[in-house]
Amino acid sequence: MILYHFTSLEMLERIKAEGLTKGEIPLTAYRTINAVWFTTDSDSSGHGLSDNEPLSREDIQKLKAAGLLSASAPDEGIRHIDKRAVRIKVVIPSTDRDLKRWVTWGRKHLERDWFDTLSEVGGGNQKARTWYVCFRTIQPAEFAAIDILRPHPAT
Repeated sequence: MILYHFTSLEMLERIKAEGLTKGEIPLTAYRTINAVWFTTDSDSSGHGLSDNEPLSREDIQKLKAAGLLSASAPDEGIRHIDKRAVRIKVVIPSTDRDLKRWVTWGRKHLERDWFDTLSEVGGGNQKARTWYVCFRTIQPAEFAAIDILRPHPAT
């Protein structure tokens, strides 16, 4: 089965060295478990991934108030990490016991309202039907291709 994982340029060197090891499945608003996310969709648009858009002043203030951003950070010009910059193509057998279709797994393990919320934030049910989660490390040798889709803009 051909699957795609999208990530940022900032994570690429670590991923090349260690493989795909991290990803969060929010079980609730406050509890997550680790799994690597994939899609059968080779296009990252509409999946709810951040794409280098600027943070609003309100979001910057919230991050500062929570101690997640330095109080001396500027109030504008801070951007989200572009999680659509890199596409990693892998081939994983559909029989891999650690690979789960998101819709089937999510409906079994999440509250219905929470599952629906995650699907909506990620582009709706049509996109959610393309998602898979894998509960093991995907080794670099399993990568079929790494494509830089959106290089850092020149500064």
